[in-house]
Amino acid sequence: AVVVWRRDVMALRVALEAELLMPLRALHECDVPGGDHDVPGLAEHVRALVGDVTRHVVEGDFRQWVYQRSSFQLEGLTKEQSQRWLELHELQHPLDESKTIRTREEDDMELAWATKIGGPSHGFDHEGRCLLPLLCNARHRVILVEDPAIWPHNAVARCHFRLLHRAAGRRPVLHLEPVMTEFEVASSVPSLQYQVAVLQHAMAKADSMGLPLLLGESFDPDDPTWDEKIKMFPQLRESVETLVLLPSHGVFEASDSLTRKHDWVQMQEEQTEPLHRWLYEPQGTR
Repeated sequence: AVVVWRRDVMALRVALEAELLMPLRALHECDVPGGDHDVPGLAEHVRALVGDVTRHVVEGDFRQWVYQRSSFQLEGLTKEQSQRWLELHELQHPLDESKTIRTREEDDMELAWATKIGGPSHGFDHEGRCLLPLLCNARHRVILVEDPAIWPHNAVARCHFRLLHRAAGRRPVLHLEPVMTEFEVASSVPSLQYQVAVLQHAMAKADSMGLPLLLGESFDPDDPTWDEKIKMFPQLRESVETLVLLPSHGVFEASDSLTRKHDWVQMQEEQTEPLHRWLYEPQGTR
């Protein structure tokens, strides 16, 4: 049967303003499955998913579609916690009397460009399969850092932020990966201040949801790391955690912090190996 798309003029305008033409074209025309994935019918499955992403962008209900199709990833949350996760928080961080940076969460169309910050890996035009889990999973978003004095037009840094589950008791937990910065300015930005801002943002989110927060390093030695001063925060303590990954609505999952595989087909529930993390526990969650 032929599916007729309900094109929405305002949605098309929003997509153009979000500069989605290039990412969507790349996802349609590049070898998105790529890699050594011996899964029957994978290319067709990915092609259908990319078509669904495009359709819901055009119809103006992309974010709602993602949450409806992958709401099972939010299991274990109370109604209030679910609502807090859906809210996109932003915080101002004064660095001195004359400069302020901003952190904000993004879980909509801007995700298509988020992985180009500190890329090229996971970008829509390079290993595009790695972008699909960020676009299509309710559990997954980014925290963006905006510093107009250094990078005036777009976010200058980003950090993967997920809602996952501990294997013990399947209890929800927030998970934060290292901060990635635009290559062109990576050597000149106040990276520690960016990390502090992202951590403060994530801790505030953890407080609002009443959930513990984990900081994870990357298995890739070439990736940025959390500054040792961050790990020495008095609110953090070291912990070993095994995490549950519920099935990905984006066919794939991609992370150098959760596994050693970088990206893989993740259509079934999985558990990670025991992971060395830094743990923040809001009052009342210990």
